[in-house]
Amino acid sequence: ERPKPFTWLPDNVWLNVLQLSRSVPTLRELPDNINRNDMLWKHWFDEDAPESAKVPFEGPNSSLSTFEKLLLVRSMREDRTLLCVQEYIVETMGKRYIESRPLDLRAVLREADCYTPIITLLSQGADPTAAVLDLAKRTKRQLRTISMGQGQEPAARKLIQNGVTQGSWVMLQNCHLGLKFMGELEQTVLRFEEVHTDFRLWITTDPHPRFPIGLLQSSLKVCSEAPSGIRAGLKGALQNLTQDTVDAVSSAAWRSMLYALCFLHTVVVERRKFGPLGFNVPYEFNQSDMTACIHFAQTHLNDAELKGRPIDWVTINYMICEVQYGGRITDNWDRRLFGTYGQAWLAQRMMEQGFEFFRGYRIPSALEMDSYRKHVDELPLIDNPELFGLHSNADLVYRTAQTKSVLGTILDIQPKESGSSGGGTREEAVLAEVQQLQAKLPPVYKADEVAAAIKALGGTKPLNICLNQEVRAVAFVRSCCMPFAARGFALVLS
Repeated sequence: ERPKPFTWLPDNVWLNVLQLSRSVPTLRELPDNINRNDMLWKHWFDEDAPESAKVPFEGPNSSLSTFEKLLLVRSMREDRTLLCVQEYIVETMGKRYIESRPLDLRAVLREADCYTPIITLLSQGADPTAAVLDLAKRTKRQLRTISMGQGQEPAARKLIQNGVTQGSWVMLQNCHLGLKFMGELEQTVLRFEEVHTDFRLWITTDPHPRFPIGLLQSSLKVCSEAPSGIRAGLKGALQNLTQDTVDAVSSAAWRSMLYALCFLHTVVVERRKFGPLGFNVPYEFNQSDMTACIHFAQTHLNDAELKGRPIDWVTINYMICEVQYGGRITDNWDRRLFGTYGQAWLAQRMMEQGFEFFRGYRIPSALEMDSYRKHVDELPLIDNPELFGLHSNADLVYRTAQTKSVLGTILDIQPKESGSSGGGTREEAVLAEVQQLQAKLPPVYKADEVAAAIKALGGTKPLNICLNQEVRAVAFVRSCCMPFAARGFALVLS
């Protein structure tokens, strides 16, 4: 290949540029363009957000389309690829396809009936238990829960039987720990006859290859994942809060503290995506932690207002950072980090005019929950890593790994059939290789002929005994391979 012109260009980036110039007619002059305007391209390459900066491309068609810009960013700044993909999706399909929507269990409930279980697949940072409990409370339904494991099958059967006859809701948690009972439950669901119309069966489980397929097919599947980004995280945190929560305390500090708790929870959950740079040990912070903190803060402020005492910020920091969230933290540096967040954001200063968590992230002066949600909708879609207290290199590492994972998945699920340009499929290539191997196999082993030939060579001499063992070993391998049809053997090798 033609050598790269400048040392600031990594080798893999230069190879991407050369391939891009061959594949995309509009960018065929890209290598020469970089050679002529190296300082402009170096400045664009070093940008924190090159997808938002003007591309210094000069040519017959210097105005690049969004897709061509996406290809260029993918080739030169792989870490910003998915952000450029978002711009392409917005232009071609609309903004609503990149915005996260909180899980609406009410809509799920409307689709279900007494004969259809609801399976929620668990993921890191997302626990639907609190949301289901809240939904049962709002719909005035009795919800009975049990966590599956060894010895819990009789209790689970009794709960389901009572629910079927009385019309209560039943939640079986962590069902990946009780797969044997899941196979029994699959048959139980199929045999349902007289069922109370109010009965609902909720199942939470980690993805598992041995989970009964029939139960999955007869159920509603819900995949609840922790939202990505501060904006999406705040929308999810506010999803389960109501106007009654905002009006629960008359103190002016309550509304600021409520938003600050949602913001704190979103930041610490989002920080996990940076891996060891975020927390030394990954922790399962979820919605229930934030709910517990909100209940404590509400009780504390009501008590302080009733007794005419000022807010004890030291107590609030200790209970939230050391007890509620800190109860999960096992590393001393992670505990120190969380305490720093509490001292910075859960303090008297958050009620001051102009207070900001970070540039552009302030507490809204609102009295209604809808105003909170409108404020969140105005937040940036892409977060600066400094918001989390991290260097921009942490964002580069995270986004590079994320891009590789997404592009790798896309390549894995591509059809393996040959295209219009010709050439065989992967299976055809393996089949041809198998046929070549079969042609090289020795003739069929005939014991009498082999014994006579070895006897002619000298019978029981050590080398002849070794030769006899080698011939028998080859014959054994051939006998194992021959039962496979050529195509079946090819699939085994592939």
